[in-house]
Amino acid sequence: WCMVDFVRPNFLGTKTEFSNMFERPIMNGQCMDSTASDKKIMRHRSYVLHNLLEGFVQRRGHTVLQLSLPPKIEHVFLVRL
Repeated sequence: WCMVDFVRPNFLGTKTEFSNMFERPIMNGQCMDSTASDKKIMRHRSYVLHNLLEGFVQRRGHTVLQLSLPPKIEHVFLVRL
């Protein structure tokens, strides 16, 4: 919610509205003891949220940066205490 609200203020409503509309129903549907109704609501709210964010949230992996970042170098220092 925070990153989306920074880019598009109030696009997902207030934090409380977002929590009531998406966060809680999605979390409730992921519990081990969730009812079929909870799971159905979770799938629907996840679908709606995904479609709302599809236009401006880019989901990319780390491979996009591999060409522009230098290789990782690790150093190990042993320090006597």
